[in-house]
Amino acid sequence: MNHHISAGTSYDECQPLGSDNAKLEPLLRKGHTKSRRGCHSCKRRRVKCPENRPACTQCTRRRLKCEWPELYISQAEEVIVKKSPTIPRQIELLPPVFKMQDFRLFHHFINDAYPIEPIGNESIWTHEIPSIAHNYNYLLHAMLALSASDIEASSNEHSLELAQSAIFHRILAIKYFNRALSARLHTFEERNAILATCFILLYQSKLIDEGLSEYLTFVRGCVLIPLQMTSKDLKLLFQNLLSDEGIEKTRPYLQDLQAVDLKSMDAAYASLEGLRPLCEREVEKRMHERLLDLVRCFYLSSCDGYIAWLKGSVFFSCHITHAEFLALIDPSNVAGQLLLSHLVAVQTLISPIKPMERAGRKNSHFINGMARWLEVAHAKVDPSMRGYFEWPIKRAEEVRQWFKYEKALAT
Repeated sequence: MNHHISAGTSYDECQPLGSDNAKLEPLLRKGHTKSRRGCHSCKRRRVKCPENRPACTQCTRRRLKCEWPELYISQAEEVIVKKSPTIPRQIELLPPVFKMQDFRLFHHFINDAYPIEPIGNESIWTHEIPSIAHNYNYLLHAMLALSASDIEASSNEHSLELAQSAIFHRILAIKYFNRALSARLHTFEERNAILATCFILLYQSKLIDEGLSEYLTFVRGCVLIPLQMTSKDLKLLFQNLLSDEGIEKTRPYLQDLQAVDLKSMDAAYASLEGLRPLCEREVEKRMHERLLDLVRCFYLSSCDGYIAWLKGSVFFSCHITHAEFLALIDPSNVAGQLLLSHLVAVQTLISPIKPMERAGRKNSHFINGMARWLEVAHAKVDPSMRGYFEWPIKRAEEVRQWFKYEKALAT
């Protein structure tokens, strides 16, 4: 192995092992016990290595590069761990993950970034969920991810540090989330942690440019997980979940919703009618009819329309198979992409009237995120099909203008 020798190293120290100096050296030095775990440099020089790491005293004094055999390094780590019986090995060798900024993110989640859905669960999000987060790494990372995205999206300037933090925590949250799902969920607390994580990742998806497919995937999870839990008579922390019965219980929260712009609903209905000839698969026809029913309900009242919109979430989970869901979100399925774009565009009409459980809390950056989904989809759709996309992209432009106005008011 080649070793780096600095300019300050003496001539004698650089002599080859076969030189006369090397032959005389054993006769001139005192005897010692063998060093069996010494560094490479000391072994080449045939001197006893003090074995202090990361650079031994011999190499440090002579300004030599101190390198160790990998086998000995791993053995040394085992010795260190055995000498510290009170510290588990996985903790001893695990690098720190959380930074000081993460404490700010945790605080922001509790105060401003927690999901407003399921409706009527504010105390669950601000008390129960934070109190169990330290037990579940996927839940804690999801909370920090949404909080970072929320701060970054609602601020006037782009923050690379926050954007990187949001992605970093999201990747870890999904990694641990999938691992937890593949294992058996035993406890009441653990299952509720899984459900909370699903809702949090769903909300963060709205702030990711190409997050529509992930958003719809987590919508399925937010319905299927509670159904699995209730089928086994397991209790839930959250109330008014996305089942037909739970959704109907939200009506008292929805009585004072402001009216939706009916002219915009007229435009949505006309654009959806134009998609009818493109819907050939059974799942496309069913989704198309769902969207038309949704728009019709808003002509009755905002409350009826909002209830219909919530029940539409159940459609993606309980009324279509997994294979049908994958076919619907497939980027090569033009009809599916157009239907999903209309779904998002209608949702941007609904979002401003959503009941806000905390006075003064803004959700304009979430709506702006969904407008970016429409722009991404429009850029990818075949130019010959963009005539069907006229209303969704117009709606995206309206949202952009509204978002700029909201930010101007905030400043």
